[in-house]
Amino acid sequence: MQKHQNTLDNYKAYQALLKKQRIYRRMQWALFCTMLFVVALFALLLLNIAFVETFLKIDVSKWLW
Repeated sequence: MQKHQNTLDNYKAYQALLKKQRIYRRMQWALFCTMLFVVALFALLLLNIAFVETFLKIDVSKWLW
């Protein structure tokens, strides 16, 4: 009976480890997607500044530090 209990405990511990790994993997994906979103926003900001300077002929540098 002790061997069966040990096997059950190992199974429960393994399931808990898998659950923790799934949570960490989700957190990594969330962090990656957030960083990608921030980089995309920064790229859009730079493209917007380039567009304004090129086509609208407004000097943006006086607003930037």
